[in-house]
Amino acid sequence: MLLWFLLLFLIPAMTAAAAGTRKNCGGNFTARKGVLQTPDFPKNFSTPIDCEWVIKSEKENTSIIVYLTQMYVFEGLTFTEYVEYDKRLPGVVILSGEDVVKGKYVQCHKNVLVISLKLNSIENNHIRVMDNFMDVYGFNITYEITSGDVRKDHCNMMDCGYTGLCYDYGT
Repeated sequence: MLLWFLLLFLIPAMTAAAAGTRKNCGGNFTARKGVLQTPDFPKNFSTPIDCEWVIKSEKENTSIIVYLTQMYVFEGLTFTEYVEYDKRLPGVVILSGEDVVKGKYVQCHKNVLVISLKLNSIENNHIRVMDNFMDVYGFNITYEITSGDVRKDHCNMMDCGYTGLCYDYGT
């Protein structure tokens, strides 16, 4: 009986933990609209972290737009576009580093957009404003796959005066 328990439950759980799998850490997305979050947003998450969100457009002549509404992390985040995604091949980095918190959106004109978050430590990698963001970590962002233009009704933290009250009601 103990052997069955080990084979069915304990060993797969230990293998998953060793592989770095975690709840809500990345995934594959093909829906026309969606929300992407770091694990347990807005709470902190355990590090080191290595997550990858892959957004793929199944239609021709579309773009993938990511609205950076609640973006609190400014290090370790990279937005890379691909015609076809293959981890072994390099893509074109369209946004990374501190530039992430300066922008309002990221627009990808290829079929696949990969958002990667790689951090060894949670300290000194997040925006901090006294009385507002002392306990907020990661990001809560939205995306859409569209043949239209970037929507005008979006915001980021700078637009909202660093209050954190910036929401995207369009996706």
